[in-house]
Amino acid sequence: LLNSVRISSTRSQFSAIFYTAMFVYTIVVNFATIFKETGLIHNGVVIYDVQASIFYSASVWTTLGFGQYTATKEAEVYTIILATTGYIYMALIV
Repeated sequence: LLNSVRISSTRSQFSAIFYTAMFVYTIVVNFATIFKETGLIHNGVVIYDVQASIFYSASVWTTLGFGQYTATKEAEVYTIILATTGYIYMALIV
């Protein structure tokens, strides 16, 4: 009985970690898609790059904001939503 409780607890912890990771991945990728469509500013030029959009989305989610990329006017609202969501979510899970 004790052994089955440990296995159940381990599965529960794995499930929680897995679903949390999938949630974060989904949010970051969906916002990256938005940023790719609206564009990002890099060195004064608007770019529509997938890799840059994923990088920007992840750095905004974690509220690191390295500064290589800036949101275009169309993407500013999405940046605020993503940063606020990431800030709250990271505070809850850490």
